[in-house]
Amino acid sequence: GGGGEEKISVAWDPPFAQWAPERVAEHAVIPRMNQPREVCNFDVALQFVKKLCSMKDRSSKATKLEVVYHWTGEENVQKIVENNLKTPGSTNADGSAVQRLNGDAYGKGIYAATDLNYGKGFGRGLSCAFLCLAIPGHMSQSQTMKLSSRDDSFKHGPLRVYRTSEQVLPLFFTDSNSSAKLAECAWDIADLLKERALGQVKDEAEFRKGARVEALWQGAFWKAEVWHVHRDGTYDLKWQHPYHFWPAELRVSPDRLRRYDES
Repeated sequence: GGGGEEKISVAWDPPFAQWAPERVAEHAVIPRMNQPREVCNFDVALQFVKKLCSMKDRSSKATKLEVVYHWTGEENVQKIVENNLKTPGSTNADGSAVQRLNGDAYGKGIYAATDLNYGKGFGRGLSCAFLCLAIPGHMSQSQTMKLSSRDDSFKHGPLRVYRTSEQVLPLFFTDSNSSAKLAECAWDIADLLKERALGQVKDEAEFRKGARVEALWQGAFWKAEVWHVHRDGTYDLKWQHPYHFWPAELRVSPDRLRRYDES
């Protein structure tokens, strides 16, 4: 009491469980490495916003922010919090070089994915990954098979490769239990950045829930209905009669859809 610094009670885990619980200053307690938390770094965020503003005159597709995940080993976590994700060969603020740890089959850049479970093995036992916002810029497509010198990023299924650190902003360290809630926070931040930095209004979905569409699947278009709209711009579909017994199609990109004219 008395206006002093807030204190919290801590109990000790094995092998120190026999120690008596202790009350300590709140600032003396930091999260364990392997638990969900906010990790946004002001300097990293500033560089990200500058990069976003530099693309203001490009197409809206170039500045359509993505939520992506990056797995890494425990020994790299704090360096990423302090320095951002870096391309191999670059240098951290303390002068240490960034090593290439997992190859560069899809080009030299920062590897991430739109699916939390993609690349989980690179976490080497950690249950948490970095949840980041990312700026795609001009994106290579799968047919190029790697990030080209003309492009800012590369897409192959859920995999993403970004050319520069400034295109990526780690916001949270998350596990599967917290990822949905924290991803919603990230999308809120994305909307705010686009409004304040780019003057863009919140993206409206091309198709609304309940819309009748035709979806490209196995080289042909099939009748379907949109039953969920995701904030990343993808759609969950239910197939229409006579295909209604087919399993629902999830996370369908808008370029696979067209409006269905029943007239």
